[in-house]
Amino acid sequence: MDRFFFKMTFLIVLAVALSSCFLKSDYGFDTKLFPVKSGDKWGYIDHKGKYVINPQFESAEFFRCGLAQVSNNDGVIGFINDKGNYVILPKYIDATPFSCGLAFVVEEGGYITCINTKGDEVFKLQQAKYAEWFTEDLAAFCNKDEKWGFVNKKGEVVINPQFKNVRPFKEGLAAVCDKDGKWGFIDKEGVLVINYQFNKVDNFSEGLAAFSNGEKCGFVSKTGEYVINPQFDMVNHFCEGKAAVIQGELLGFIDKKGQFIINPQFDYETEPFFADGLVAVSSGDLTGYIDENGKYVINPQFKFGYPFIDGLAAVYSGDQFGFIDKKGKYVINPQFDRVFEDLYEMFSVSAPSVASDYYDANEFVNRWFDLIATTTCFDAVCAGSTLQSIEDYSKYESSLLYSRLVSYNKAQKITDDIYISNVNFYFDKDIYVYDYWTYSKILQHTAPICAVRYTLDLKNDAIDKGKLVAKTLKNKFADNFEIQFEENVKGNVVSYVSMQEEGKLSFAIYATQYFCEIWIGPNGADKLKEQIDKNSYIAEYEEAELVEPVDVDEEEYEEVDDEPAEAF
Repeated sequence: MDRFFFKMTFLIVLAVALSSCFLKSDYGFDTKLFPVKSGDKWGYIDHKGKYVINPQFESAEFFRCGLAQVSNNDGVIGFINDKGNYVILPKYIDATPFSCGLAFVVEEGGYITCINTKGDEVFKLQQAKYAEWFTEDLAAFCNKDEKWGFVNKKGEVVINPQFKNVRPFKEGLAAVCDKDGKWGFIDKEGVLVINYQFNKVDNFSEGLAAFSNGEKCGFVSKTGEYVINPQFDMVNHFCEGKAAVIQGELLGFIDKKGQFIINPQFDYETEPFFADGLVAVSSGDLTGYIDENGKYVINPQFKFGYPFIDGLAAVYSGDQFGFIDKKGKYVINPQFDRVFEDLYEMFSVSAPSVASDYYDANEFVNRWFDLIATTTCFDAVCAGSTLQSIEDYSKYESSLLYSRLVSYNKAQKITDDIYISNVNFYFDKDIYVYDYWTYSKILQHTAPICAVRYTLDLKNDAIDKGKLVAKTLKNKFADNFEIQFEENVKGNVVSYVSMQEEGKLSFAIYATQYFCEIWIGPNGADKLKEQIDKNSYIAEYEEAELVEPVDVDEEEYEEVDDEPAEAF
């Protein structure tokens, strides 16, 4: 999704939440408590700096609609009241803040769900891949065909998915993008009221919306009239009658006629919009605050400064945050490591959003089993299988032979989302002897297979569903072979293991969020376990951090030490 506006941070952010323009809007924004971080935990202070809710959360956001979104030590999201008590228990992996009395939440493996402030389900968006929070009683969502539309507070689709991209509704209009990448505006009936013509757009604020024609930026009215012709390198939205603009690499401020009221003279390292009559601006490496006439009220002295909220501004000095009043005096001395991180992202050009975590792995599992499984064998592997079993299976005739390994490196597409990228057959003794008289390798056909490893390549919608795929595979193996599995979780790795007695296949599945491998042992549980300990990509990284995989050429496969012999 394209979620960027123009070139610079302050234009990407476009944070309108803290200004008087939006504090009393339908977002239910409450600033009586400030989220702050001390050490590695977040808590909440009042305007005097006293902790009302002690630091205890992994993350914490402003209160909205009487509730604040927080996460616990495991990163699981819930919602608390202003006493610090959970009103909605932590059980979500993704969530928007509350807006218009509703929030979107996602449980692990679940659909996007809309809840009210009691935590009750209002509706599910089963058709949605993404959903943004409500603005003006409508919420944007993206369907599985990557088209955007809008739903109302009952979950009813009121504007059908048809757009390449959208912005949230502001002042009765929403920016929408057509298939060619041009932006226009629709009303709440879905009627195009400003034709597709802009390269980039902002939401409407105080009756005007910023736009870019690809070269310069200006402002358009709700009738589509160019009120301020494109002439600036970058622009911010209007607030308190003024908009920050960049011209000649310096920041200044214009009125609604496009006339400079504060000439370009400042650096643009902050998010410059007026709040409580003051705005933070940078000069060199330091930030201060100016009034509506461009006069410094608080001289540059801080490394960074947030906008004023209820007469207080968070400033960064001496590697910590404190709070000053409008005269520049500290009301709360610098003592916090971080403060209210969600301000700017919550009220950016795009709205806070969630992504569905639902994925149906049954298509892959059922198709794979239909192709290769019986009630006694899996692929070329049955209890007691030997090297001869692989030789007799034409599917693996192009496999490469190593001293104790047969490797099949041709990717097998099972579904659009999941491939079998590699199949390795492991042995605990050499599978060939070298005849120096004939310069050839003589295969040991009766060498028992100790283990088989299938490595899955997760793509597209399945790219982060390794654990879900593993669980679905476990259930299928259990039903197909009438066995039970032991589940273990260590760090980021989940495993399902079913070690059977001699004469039966043993199984093990290891997975992280992004990786999954399946192990099968046809000749005893001990031999299988020995090979897993030696060769598993995943099992040895139980405490490793999750790292999203990068795309690699399907012809690039694992390296082995000894030279391969001829293929079968």
